[in-house]
Amino acid sequence: MSDLRPGSGDDAANDPAHQDLSPDARQAALKAAHQAEIAAALLGLSRPVDCFSRLLTIAALVLLVLQVNTSGLWIPLTMSIAFGILECGFALRCAFDAPLFASWARRWQQGIAHQDDLAAFDLAIKESGLGRQPEPTRGIAERTAGARRLLRNQCRCLALQVGAWIGGFVFMFIS
Repeated sequence: MSDLRPGSGDDAANDPAHQDLSPDARQAALKAAHQAEIAAALLGLSRPVDCFSRLLTIAALVLLVLQVNTSGLWIPLTMSIAFGILECGFALRCAFDAPLFASWARRWQQGIAHQDDLAAFDLAIKESGLGRQPEPTRGIAERTAGARRLLRNQCRCLALQVGAWIGGFVFMFIS
C-alpha cells in the first residue's frame, strides 16, 4: 500500500534510510548513485560492440578454415581474430562490472554510505581471490573512469579489427 504523506513516493530523499543521513551525506550518496548509474549505462554499450566483434571474428575464422581465396589475406584475418580475442576480454570485464555498478546505484539511493560499501566490496574481492584490496579504497569517480577505459579499449580493439578487414579488402582489390 502506498504512503499517502505529502511528498512521499519513489523520491530517494523521502526514504527512511535517507532520513538518518545528514543533508551533505545524503547529497554525496545520491551523487555517487548517479555516477554508478552512468557507469552501468556506459558499460551496457559494450554488448553491441561485442556482438559486432564476434561476427567479424567468426567470419575471419571461417575464411581461414575454409581457405577461401585467402592466399594473401591470412595476415589481416589473423589480426582480426587476435583483436577479436582482446575485445572479448574487455567485453567480459564490462559484463562483470555493469551489474556491480547498477547494484551500487540501487543501494546508495537507499541510503547506504558509498565509502563503506566500496571498502566492503574491495575486501570481498580480495577474500574471493579475484583481486587485491587497494589502499586507500578507490572512490566511485576512479571506478567510473576505469569503466570508461574498459569501454574505450574495447572500442579500440573493434576499430583495429575493422581496420584489419579493410586492409584485407584493399589488398585483395590491389592484387
